[in-house]
Parts: sequence; structure tokens; C-alpha cells
Amino acid sequence: MVPTAVGRWNERYDNLQWKKIFTLSVMTSADVQLRWLQMRLLHRIIPTEKYLYSCKIVESPLCTFCRQGNETIEHLFYRCEIVKQYWEALVSLVHEKCQHAHTLRPEESLVLFGVSERQMSDKGLDMIIMWAKFFIYKSKIKKTIPTIHAFHPFMKCRWTSDKYTSIMNNTLPKFNRIWTPY
Repeated sequence: MVPTAVGRWNERYDNLQWKKIFTLSVMTSADVQLRWLQMRLLHRIIPTEKYLYSCKIVESPLCTFCRQGNETIEHLFYRCEIVKQYWEALVSLVHEKCQHAHTLRPEESLVLFGVSERQMSDKGLDMIIMWAKFFIYKSKIKKTIPTIHAFHPFMKCRWTSDKYTSIMNNTLPKFNRIWTPY
């Protein structure tokens, strides 16, 4: 039996490889916060303004950031003009810091599901995308605009924490292989 959320996503997107998508979300990070958010996104249970409005919890279905479109999952994490600027700034930062990621482009399926038919990614890039989505979600909760200037220190902190964890778990060589290109 196909989960309801998968059926709803399949109505909007073609050729999604669900086994790969669900595996990637678990294999990319051991961080429970990142896994929690990605699973909620995949199962379409993130409380967007549109959903909260339909439940009569908030007074408007409009996006927390731009206040112009209804806040759906797709709008919140990708289609909002403010979020698009954030993704573009992140891509510029990655291009500046990492030569091998020069073909990276923020694409809806890559942002939402972690996969794209037109782009290759690796575990480091997958982590950056998951951290970036988590930062968007945190910004929504705090009712602040996500910016690359605020995200950059957040990302450095998460990276440092992951490095410390790898040192404590004697997995530093694996950590270094993932992050050497970046």
C-alpha cells in the first residue's frame, strides 16, 4: 500500500525514486533533528500556514516570510521569493568555497527530496542542503527571514559539532573524506 503522502507527491512530481529518497534521508545524517524534519517533509506533516489556517489556528494562510503566497511545503522550502534568494546565496557560497560544486543549482526536487535527475550530489552537499532546510524551518518558527549571513555561522556550528562527534566515535577519517572537497 502506498502511503498517502507519497501519492500526493506523485501527483505533483514525476519519476520520484521513493526508496532512494527515504534511504537518503536516513543515511545522510545521524542527527535526529534533521531526520525528523526530512521525514515530516516527506510525509507532508509540516505545519504550514495554509494547513494551520484550514484548522483555524492562524488568521492567514500566507507565507511567514514573503506574505504573498499561500505557505505550502513547496512554497516554504523552495518557491517563496525570499527563500529562493536564500538558496541562491547558499549556492554562491558553495561555489566560492568549493570548486567541484560549480554545477550546483537549487532545484525543487533536490531541495525537497534530496535527489535530482539533472544533478549529482554527495554526502557533504546532502548535509548542507539538510542543514539549510532545517534553518528555513527554524526561521519560520522564530518568524525571522532566513539569510545566508545567519545560516553561515549555524552551518559552521553544526559542522564543528559533527566533527567533534566523529572524533569521539573514532570516525574522523570518514568525516574527512566527506568534507575534504568542501
